[in-house]
Amino acid sequence: MLATLIMFKPEQTPDWERLRNLFPQRVPIYAAVPGLRLKTWLIDEQQGEFGAFYVWEDQQALDDFLASELFRSLPVIFGAPPVVRIFETPAMMEKGLAELATRTG
Repeated sequence: MLATLIMFKPEQTPDWERLRNLFPQRVPIYAAVPGLRLKTWLIDEQQGEFGAFYVWEDQQALDDFLASELFRSLPVIFGAPPVVRIFETPAMMEKGLAELATRTG
């Protein structure tokens, strides 16, 4: 398994509420990506950045994603180039299969 951290830091301050509403809408898109085991969307308002943490079955699944139209569309959607970091994942623990965190208040 491999993990990636893909972050965006646009020059303009992001519309955080728009992102909070957009990310859950994109769940079905990523659920269909072959070899993607897990994706967690991330927002760091203090640093002015956002992105996601991904866990992949193997290198081929990651390579296919990085070559995909979906990945190439991200800078257009989010207004900044992605910063991609790749990690070896020797172990992973996941409780539950389909949890969607919701904000309260």
